[in-house]
Amino acid sequence: MATFSLHEVEDWTENASCTPTALAALTGRPLQEIGELLAEIAAENGRAIGPELRADYAPQDWAGAVNRLGGDWVVAEEFRDREFSDRPSINEWMETHLGVEPELVVCYGANNIGHVFATFEGDVVDTYTEGKRVHFTGVPIDFEFLKVAYTLLVEPLVDSQSAVSTA
Repeated sequence: MATFSLHEVEDWTENASCTPTALAALTGRPLQEIGELLAEIAAENGRAIGPELRADYAPQDWAGAVNRLGGDWVVAEEFRDREFSDRPSINEWMETHLGVEPELVVCYGANNIGHVFATFEGDVVDTYTEGKRVHFTGVPIDFEFLKVAYTLLVEPLVDSQSAVSTA
């Protein structure tokens, strides 16, 4: 059975965008494997993308990747029904979050730029941490424009036979 936690992304590079960074952090899988899986899922959804670590994955790509890696996800907190100005910033959300389960946090800016990061037990792995697991103390100034849209708890599938092999 797959397990999800928060790992450092050992093979992180400047070319790694937020989606593969977050998925590699939750699974401990190499970035290249995550990129290939995301490309495969996008193709199944009718979009041709390469295995390079892109910045424009669709949410169904990475939600499908969680499933394919042996996980299931459920929306834990939902803020999309709020006006953008009423959504919590990343700093505000993290201040009140216990983080007892691995979680993906999906954020957007007013200009519809999306971002996702992984968190667990008050720690984060993100592009601004360069794939390192660090205790959250606040986002860099260039991330302050982002507001939390929703969060996804990530847990092992009860029946993970369809998951990518962990061997």
